[in-house]
Amino acid sequence: NTKYYVRTVGLARSTSVAIQLEDPVTHARCGVKALVDCGATADGFADSQWVKRQGLNTRRLPTPVPVYNVDGTLNEGGSISEEVDLIMRLGNHIERIVFSVCSLGKTEIILGHTWLAYHNPEINWRTGSVRMTRCPELCNSARHTSTSPPRATAPPAVPKALQDSKTAAVANLRGVETEGQETRAAGEP
Repeated sequence: NTKYYVRTVGLARSTSVAIQLEDPVTHARCGVKALVDCGATADGFADSQWVKRQGLNTRRLPTPVPVYNVDGTLNEGGSISEEVDLIMRLGNHIERIVFSVCSLGKTEIILGHTWLAYHNPEINWRTGSVRMTRCPELCNSARHTSTSPPRATAPPAVPKALQDSKTAAVANLRGVETEGQETRAAGEP
């Protein structure tokens, strides 16, 4: 049982990277800024409204995963009930990645801690630059596979505090004011 945390707290203090995403079926491509968030405990998240606007095909999860805010309240955006498989390019890095689809407010894509720990990119938090110098070789074979490439090592262990139930948590997506910047859940005015 796993809990996922998705956090977008004050975008002025965050690091985003320009990525290109490709639908592995239609090969349609689009560029997007992805938030790099070491507090989000999954490979990645895609905003449900963004997925709809892009016309991406999703897979239904067998069981929806409830999404909770860090304060323990249910997120107004609802449960994670779908995922989308995409090919992601970041500079010379290429991989096939599965994004959990949920409401992210103004953020379209989040790359989370599980992804960061596996790829271990060099991140300069002062400049916001991300270099994929320690990426596993399997990532660049993703274009030629029909499923996600196997990882050379197991993904990092989920902390014991997060293993008690299969839930996801989202922080600060409900209009929380952070140093003059406001973030809102999708659909809020």
